[in-house]
Amino acid sequence: MKLSVILIHGIGGSSESWAEPVIEKLQKKTRAELKNILKDKAPIDISEVLVIKSVYWTTALQKSRNELQSVLARYFKRVIRGLNAWDSLFKWAFKAFYKYQNMIVTLFIGDIVGHMAGEGSIGIEEKVDAAMEALAAETPDKNKPLTFISHSLGTVIASNYIFDKMNAHRKNGVNRMDERFIFSNMFTAGSPIALFSMKFNGPESFNLPVEVEDPSGRWINVLDKDDPIAMPLRLLNASYQKAVFSDYQVNSGWFWGMAHTEYFTKTNTLDLIARKLAIDWAAINQKIEPPKTAALYQAYDRTVGAHS
Repeated sequence: MKLSVILIHGIGGSSESWAEPVIEKLQKKTRAELKNILKDKAPIDISEVLVIKSVYWTTALQKSRNELQSVLARYFKRVIRGLNAWDSLFKWAFKAFYKYQNMIVTLFIGDIVGHMAGEGSIGIEEKVDAAMEALAAETPDKNKPLTFISHSLGTVIASNYIFDKMNAHRKNGVNRMDERFIFSNMFTAGSPIALFSMKFNGPESFNLPVEVEDPSGRWINVLDKDDPIAMPLRLLNASYQKAVFSDYQVNSGWFWGMAHTEYFTKTNTLDLIARKLAIDWAAINQKIEPPKTAALYQAYDRTVGAHS
């Protein structure tokens, strides 16, 4: 049985190909972990192990973002025309600054607001739905293990998506996110989920986190202390302490911009994910004996817990 993986980007989303280097690294690292576990019995072709789909959700907000940028651009043009004689000498600098300011407001702050709006929320959900359908089409097995890997605002999108699906299915008597999959793992990096507790009058009332469905599954929240957007989750309340196995500390850079954007390039985040996926695949496909499986999971938990 293959493992299904969904990748969800954070604020901005540089391009539709954003996930390609992440997927390549994750495949290589998972293959290496399997080689370490299974030696010469490890599969050569990683496509036998992982089916990975990425979600490029930022286009769901493109229309409203473009309209707002156009309005702000017209305003700043008037501001520049009204500059005094001295400031006009530096008009080129003002133009560059206002263009950058326009982009920051609409791309970063705008995405936070836009993903909660009606059309934006529906459009993003449809993007994740499409990835789920693609996974289901490529992995016909029932009860396929599913792992979500997300970054920044993408962690909020992943959490909201899973919660909404679980909630809708519970109303129909099904206590699952999706009958085709087993929600096995959740890896969140640079997550601002805790910030949204303010919508529910604070952390104590924000007590309905999503929970993985697999007893061997884990929710690992990866964060850097220098990343102002990344926040711990286990400290919120007892419910999050139960749902999240570890607030795993890494060092992705001392500067806040780098600290937030380099989780998948300058930390061991992907190693952490690859090790879990390798153990899961070996266990599910009965490539190792139960005592060794238990020992591998215990060692993994000790490693993850030690950095919490």
